[in-house]
Amino acid sequence: MNTTPSYYIIAYDLNKPRKDYPGLEEQINKFAAQCWILESTWIVKTRHTSAEIKKLLSAADRNDGVFIAKIDIVSCAGRLSDEAKKWINAQIGAV
Repeated sequence: MNTTPSYYIIAYDLNKPRKDYPGLEEQINKFAAQCWILESTWIVKTRHTSAEIKKLLSAADRNDGVFIAKIDIVSCAGRLSDEAKKWINAQIGAV
């Protein structure tokens, strides 16, 4: 675990036979701060490392695709919902 919180992007593709979207979203919502930015993509703020986050997302099966990366946003651009833009601006002052 890190001493200071960092931002991570979590992207996933849940495959058959068990697509546990509610379970995975429930686990993501346990992070101190989180925002659903795209269909299967979230930004979270946590002291956990990428490897620790992966372990915490136990709703994802071995056959599911999951990508977790620490992000340090200096600038960003994109088409996001107004809610996502507000969250990002409140958290890190970007967008």
